[in-house]
Amino acid sequence: MQYTQDESYYVLDPSPGQSFISASRTAWNVRSWPEIWRTPKLAANHFPQKNTLNQFPAKKHEHFMIPAGTVHCSGAESMVLEISATP
Repeated sequence: MQYTQDESYYVLDPSPGQSFISASRTAWNVRSWPEIWRTPKLAANHFPQKNTLNQFPAKKHEHFMIPAGTVHCSGAESMVLEISATP
């Protein structure tokens, strides 16, 4: 069954200087990731961070919408409420 699961982050308590990070779904080839991540040395040298990741400063009480299929994470030591819309 095909379905999507949109999510969002509500920032409860961000650490100073931390960010919400979201990967663009169109900037990289998903099929190449398993091979890159199997070898950490390869990942360090070939991960296209500048062309792949979007980074947004996270402030308390901000709300980030995350489209289905988008890789995402919050900054270290930050507390977020992750809200999912599962059909």
